[in-house]
Amino acid sequence: ATRRLESVVQAEKEYVAEIELGWTSRTHDAEGIKVVCLPGRVIGRQAVEDVLPQFRGDIQQLPPQFSALKIKGKPAYQYARKGKPVQLETRMVQIHELELAAYAWPLLTLRIVCSKGTYIRSLARDIGEALQCGGYLSGLERTRVGAYTTAQSIRPDKLASHPAVQELREQINGSA
Repeated sequence: ATRRLESVVQAEKEYVAEIELGWTSRTHDAEGIKVVCLPGRVIGRQAVEDVLPQFRGDIQQLPPQFSALKIKGKPAYQYARKGKPVQLETRMVQIHELELAAYAWPLLTLRIVCSKGTYIRSLARDIGEALQCGGYLSGLERTRVGAYTTAQSIRPDKLASHPAVQELREQINGSA
């Protein structure tokens, strides 16, 4: 199972992301302090649809300062939390699918299929910048990793009695 985990981590991911437009956040998500960018202005659905194509395919993405990427052996977020500047490099990521699932100002919901290493918080920030209104990630659900979907998942409270777990226990106990 440990060997299999590496291939799962490398696989493409699918998300449903909610972005709140009109605001920015230092962390690019709901955790950070928000700053209003567009008081009294509303961005229409067509404007959103018009910017999405530039985020499909191979794109350069700047990871968030509050990320686990290592800088001198430490996660970038450790520096960022102390207010120390962090210099991160842009990187190529792939957005295989980017679909507008719902939109009612200021909330934008997207379905995203992307490569490993894609930061959805950065995508939210970048879409907000492209719309010239700001945006941060207000909600996120990973719905698929490789071939594994949330529909196949097992609730933690049901895990112990699941037949696959019972079978695995029998295999382990039989080989001990």
